[in-house]
Amino acid sequence: MQANGRQKTAQPEQVDLHPPALRDSLVTVTSEELSTFRKSRGFADRIDRAIGRAQKEGRAKLNLDFRQVNRVGSEGLNELIAINSHARCDGVQVVLVNVQENVREVFSMTRLERLFEFA
Repeated sequence: MQANGRQKTAQPEQVDLHPPALRDSLVTVTSEELSTFRKSRGFADRIDRAIGRAQKEGRAKLNLDFRQVNRVGSEGLNELIAINSHARCDGVQVVLVNVQENVREVFSMTRLERLFEFA
């Protein structure tokens, strides 16, 4: 009993209905990371670490949030191709989410659209 005379009611236990293996990983991407070789290389290193974590945690997907991307340079496209290949070898699916129309057109014009999943 609490000091005010009321009985303390038990709170229901919080149960995670989505264990880590069923959740997707999410990484935010910026235009700057995909614009020059030096920056895209740092981006690739960051994504490689995220792929490793996703694989270790049993996550099937790595979502790259492109909301902040309004342009993609050739270096960025090359890094994305390498990232996608690495992820597939590790059993992780890369999904590009929130891709702006003008960026999606770059993937279409370069015929890279068929290599990636978009959501």
